[in-house]
Amino acid sequence: MTRRLFLYRHAKSDWSNASCPDRERPLNERGQRDARRMAAVLAPRLAEVEAVACSPSRRTRLTLDPLLEQLPGLPVHFVEALYEAPPDRLDAWFRTAAPPAAQLLIVGHEYGLSQWARRLCPAFAAEKIPTAGCLALEFEAGGWADAGEASLLWFLVPKALAPEAG
Repeated sequence: MTRRLFLYRHAKSDWSNASCPDRERPLNERGQRDARRMAAVLAPRLAEVEAVACSPSRRTRLTLDPLLEQLPGLPVHFVEALYEAPPDRLDAWFRTAAPPAAQLLIVGHEYGLSQWARRLCPAFAAEKIPTAGCLALEFEAGGWADAGEASLLWFLVPKALAPEAG
């Protein structure tokens, strides 16, 4: 069975308040803009996604919100294991606890997301997924537990989008 996994890094966060706990950090102005712009481009590409697994941090939720406005009714699971997860934790969760959807979107954090993406798909050569970047991977697997090496379908970043009007 063909399965697709979409990895979406949260948009640029706001570091202006040094006393703000990491988990509660919002998006800065650029992050808010990039999340909206990426949602407009991603929505048609993610129309077949069956489930979302999202880190419970504020910045990941705020990155996901504009996309959910365009894809209402999409089931979202807020998963503690995805918060600031290193690649081994991401992989363990993915293979044992991920929703059984044939198309799954994960919204998470750097550095683990990029390292894990390279493990899943050696063709993904980027050093890191930039803020608000998203990539699509395709597997032939009966379930996520037996997913082997993935093919890279696409990789989108905000800088590659057409500039906003105005």
